[in-house]
Amino acid sequence: MSSFEKSTKKTVKLNVGGVYFKTSLLTLTKDPDSMLAAMFSGRFEEDLDEDGSFFIDRDGDLFRYILNYLRNGELLCCEETLNRIKRQLFAEAQFFNLEGLIDKLSPVPKIFTESSIITSRDEENTLLSWITDFPSDTRWHLLYKATRDGWNPENFHEKCDGKCPTLVVIKSDDNVFGGYAEKPWFTPSERYNCIPCPSSFLFSLHNPKGFAPKKIYPDPSKDEDLVVGGIACGSSLGPAFGSKGGSDIATLHIEKNRRFGWTTFGSGFGASLKNEYLVVGRREFLTTDLEVFGLPQ
Repeated sequence: MSSFEKSTKKTVKLNVGGVYFKTSLLTLTKDPDSMLAAMFSGRFEEDLDEDGSFFIDRDGDLFRYILNYLRNGELLCCEETLNRIKRQLFAEAQFFNLEGLIDKLSPVPKIFTESSIITSRDEENTLLSWITDFPSDTRWHLLYKATRDGWNPENFHEKCDGKCPTLVVIKSDDNVFGGYAEKPWFTPSERYNCIPCPSSFLFSLHNPKGFAPKKIYPDPSKDEDLVVGGIACGSSLGPAFGSKGGSDIATLHIEKNRRFGWTTFGSGFGASLKNEYLVVGRREFLTTDLEVFGLPQ
């Protein structure tokens, strides 16, 4: 029996950059494609130090996050700390070849590569997990960006009318939210027209209360096969979501500041929430930027 096999029947003692850890062999090999799984699979002879530990020449302070990720399957770290160590922890995740953690920490999205609002792989993966109509590797193209194309509703309609499906991503200060619809935008001859969209949803990625990302479904109508919520189209509005009774999220209101928007859940989505504070902390907001993505035509 090798020294590795003798020492790892139950637990493994590690010395990572001078910081000691004790964990199970099962934890270390949980990700079969990782470097740790290769190191402790038994395929290679690992030399023990005199104190019975295995030495790994990496940052010991950061390794505890690696170990907890393997134990729990999630990154357990407060936002303030993560902002401080994210770059270094990303390097450690790459070294240990932990693809799941790399996805969470990667600064570069793989799908929404043109976005300046969706800035991490974790945000991207959350959005893609909510869009069930298409495979998660479907490529999305930036149709409209307010800071690039202009804040007038006409700019939005010129770029997006007739396009579907679309994903609208809104940033207001540090808050990120928006909506998805499977039906095309259009410029109605009347002031306001709402089209119910059964596959549509609203979402919150970042909000002032620190709530977890949330997908908000359209409310059902009296007809079991239909929903109340959908896209709200108007010549004086940018992308908006709601119902005939009003808008849950509205943007680019031409009669006010064109960066002006508002949220009022309960018109077509999230009747059980009725809580605009979920997304921006107040009913009205000023848009920092707004992006609309669609599929290549």
